[in-house]
Amino acid sequence: MKRVLPIIIVILLIIGVGGGVVWSILAGRYKPTEEVIDYAAEMGLSENEYAITLNQEVLKEDRAVAIDGRVYLSMDLVTETINSRFYWDDNEKLLLFTTPTEVMMITPDQQEYTVKTWNGSSDADEGYMIVRTYNDSYYVAADYVKAHTQMDYAEYTEPNRVVMATKWAEQQIVTLKKDTAVRYKGGVKSEVLRQATKGEKMVLLEAYDDWSNVATEDGYVGWVSNKTLYDAETETPEAPAFDEPEYTSIHKDYKINMAGIR
Repeated sequence: MKRVLPIIIVILLIIGVGGGVVWSILAGRYKPTEEVIDYAAEMGLSENEYAITLNQEVLKEDRAVAIDGRVYLSMDLVTETINSRFYWDDNEKLLLFTTPTEVMMITPDQQEYTVKTWNGSSDADEGYMIVRTYNDSYYVAADYVKAHTQMDYAEYTEPNRVVMATKWAEQQIVTLKKDTAVRYKGGVKSEVLRQATKGEKMVLLEAYDDWSNVATEDGYVGWVSNKTLYDAETETPEAPAFDEPEYTSIHKDYKINMAGIR
């Protein structure tokens, strides 16, 4: 018996050590990571650039830029996506903005601009440069765009990001049952975008068996565990107040010469 006892002890130690190793491996595999992603680096932002989230979509190929303390949006984004009443004349290097009675003619990197009407022209000044040049591209002041566009707009820092909405259709909204991490990808090993708190609401973009793709109010699009979510509810966001200009159509059986207003 004296010989058997040490053998039993050794076997138990081996089993214990082996079980501990297995447990350590399994715990490491399934333990959620708390590492926070370097969002600016992931988005390829320089110090004065901002990531853009538009209508719950992160625009990875576009970014805003801060110049002299003011945020500017890329010309293509403004003219092609946000507001078609802004038009970039690449031949003349002019931004044209139309109202029912006026055409604003804005030259890059100049504070004053020209306002044309059928009766003549005058100079105007917003107190800042509306169009700026950055890295050989043209950008429009976000302040000027939102003043003439029905849109929700917000700026955030650490990391820099701009959040905009120009659509207000029905959305699926989910509410958090408890505090949780919003992750860059689905899965507990994905890096964390930020921590979210119980009761926070998010827009549900896609739902899968274990994880849901969501958009937060402050512009992150990421993933949360379905275990942390109440059932989705349908809501329609309220559009911001905006006085939409009224355009009247002029129908003629001949071409109208616009040279007088250019």
